[in-house]
Amino acid sequence: MSVVSRLLGRSSVTPLQVHMECVDACVSAVSELLTSLCNGHIEEAQARVAEVSELEHRADRVKHDIRDGLPRALALTVERSKFIEILSVQDAIADQAEELAVLLSLRPLTMFGPMREDFEVFAARNMEAFEGVRTLVESLDGLGRLKSGGNDANRIAELAQSIALHEHDGAVIRRALLKTLFSHGDSFAKADFLLWR
Repeated sequence: MSVVSRLLGRSSVTPLQVHMECVDACVSAVSELLTSLCNGHIEEAQARVAEVSELEHRADRVKHDIRDGLPRALALTVERSKFIEILSVQDAIADQAEELAVLLSLRPLTMFGPMREDFEVFAARNMEAFEGVRTLVESLDGLGRLKSGGNDANRIAELAQSIALHEHDGAVIRRALLKTLFSHGDSFAKADFLLWR
């Protein structure tokens, strides 16, 4: 019996939840990497890059196992195409986490005074949005009860609204960061400027 078959025996969304645990590990490692950088612990941050890469590779292996083992005819809580789409979005999050870690390994991120506070808020909003997505995936077991409405439907709708708000806040803060970056562009070395962009 395949790993996916065993997981699907519990719930049709369990594989997504297992993959999300791997994605969560990637994102958490990047968060720790950014904290190390913000605190000036460059060597500690550099050490996390390999960890993020290994965690992303693990997430990829789980994703491939899920895709390869997912039967064509299956009664899923969500449509098969949506299931694959959710899996792909989760994979993109892990990929972005690794890409960020690799970029930050090329050159330490220089924290420019006026940008530091906005950057920390930006990172926090993005983490809050991710945590909302993680909670939403953990709640997918309740999708079967959504048709009848009630607490599960309301909770998932509230989570989706919260995620959208955090994403919007992150976008607003990102614009402010870019404005500060471009207004102080002459203060940066070209490589630092490119890394911040």
